[in-house]
Amino acid sequence: VMHVLPFREEKMDIHAPDVRFDERYRYIERERRDGRGCRFADAGQLVKQFVYREARLADEWRLDEWLALWAPQATYWVPVNHDGVDPRRELSLIYDDRVRLEMRIARIKSGMAWTQEPRSRMRRVISNVELEPASDGVLEVHSNFHLNELRPSTSTQVVWAGHAIHHLLPAGDGFHILLKKVLL
Repeated sequence: VMHVLPFREEKMDIHAPDVRFDERYRYIERERRDGRGCRFADAGQLVKQFVYREARLADEWRLDEWLALWAPQATYWVPVNHDGVDPRRELSLIYDDRVRLEMRIARIKSGMAWTQEPRSRMRRVISNVELEPASDGVLEVHSNFHLNELRPSTSTQVVWAGHAIHHLLPAGDGFHILLKKVLL
């Protein structure tokens, strides 16, 4: 006769430095789902840190690290108008898959992107980050942003403001971006 003892899970210190993002997220979601007191806002905090990190990597021109945040099947979409619904039928400023993102970054790093020689200085401010529950383990994240871009070659400052929608998939040591839709 074999006796099986009931499984007893210990509380996890989700802020410990050796705990991966996906482990934190799954623990938080399990606690929330089981009604054990962990708040949905805790998962939101992990997501906020990811969104902030994505912005910082782009601002600091750490493009290889920024690209590593994107899933192999990712899409980066910036529709021309705010209510873009079908990028295959409507004009878009950007509608790139992962391969096209890799090509853009390679071009920028090659020095052949003349508008980025010398490269722009950028800084983003991210606010109103909201996490929406989604299906299949994908998280939908809404945020607002304000991006200041200084183009040193012309001493021109450009201001971009808009709303971003991320679809994130918990993966390894963080999340992967499946979709980023930017509404200017």
